Amino acid sequence: MTDERIEKRHKSDLTSKQATYVEALARGKGLDDAAQAAGIVERTGRTWRGLPSVQAALRLARQARLADATSIATAMMGDALDTLKSVMEDTGAPASARVNAARAILESGIKFNETLDLAERVARLEVLNGKS
Repeated sequence: MTDERIEKRHKSDLTSKQATYVEALARGKGLDDAAQAAGIVERTGRTWRGLPSVQAALRLARQARLADATSIATAMMGDALDTLKSVMEDTGAPASARVNAARAILESGIKFNETLDLAERVARLEVLNGKS
């Protein structure tokens, strides 16, 4: 089942007020603000928060928002690295700025490599376990 179908299934398990409550929470609203957005009292929101259908829908909504944010950040990575590179190479910039830019580039490169390596390993394990 695709993520979209799973998300639709969980949303269909919710009332419209519950869906509004979940979306507000996923957008970072507090319990009181989310309850207010859904037109309910906070106590009802706290009760809903314990429902498996609300928990599943909230998890999926947060994953979707994280995926969107990741896409945006990924699109800006080239510009960010170009900026760091220009600071690192700017002989007129303070040494601390140049070192910090170089450190950020190195740390990012290492982190990207680790992430890609782990993703490849997980993909291979999933193939071996017949989950691809």
